[in-house]
Amino acid sequence: MKNIWASIRLPLGDKSYLQDVAVYIFRLKEGFLMVDAGLNTDESFNALLKGLSDIGYRIEDIKKLIISHYHLDHCGLASRLQKMVSVPVYLHEADKRILDFFKKHVEHYPERVGEFFHSYGVPEDTMDFITKELHVYKALILGPTDTLPLQDGDTFEIEDGYIQAIYTPGHTPGHMSVFYPEKKIFFGADFILRH
Repeated sequence: MKNIWASIRLPLGDKSYLQDVAVYIFRLKEGFLMVDAGLNTDESFNALLKGLSDIGYRIEDIKKLIISHYHLDHCGLASRLQKMVSVPVYLHEADKRILDFFKKHVEHYPERVGEFFHSYGVPEDTMDFITKELHVYKALILGPTDTLPLQDGDTFEIEDGYIQAIYTPGHTPGHMSVFYPEKKIFFGADFILRH
């Protein structure tokens, strides 16, 4: 990898209104630190492997993983990576609580969401579509199995300096962004969306 950082685009599949999600790779003295982990699908995992290979890394080179927030397109592969290489995963405590709740109630989650929408008068055909889609996605609700707390101001050493975690709640209660002061680059994850 020529630069200190790189991005890899991981596909979200044809059911998503977004095409892909970016994960960011920061070079360390040995290995790399990654921000976000993409969706827990083989397609996303294979794109990550290829992207890493293109910049001279293997999955075994990952040393730390920062998750910006608990949504599946950002934390999905974390569990798989933890099982493969025992990488430490950092996640804000507010999002960890939500993710833990989803994992605990994953079996009944689609029905509970359907009941919630029904109570607000959502049409039956729309509810059926939503709960059907949620049944597909419940298989993806794994997320990291064990996390370390990520807080505003936490810094992580990279090869030519450091990156800093910035607390940017709103999209989720524990949404975190990353700032790279040396290059004055802000990695906002879903803090700023195009829609």
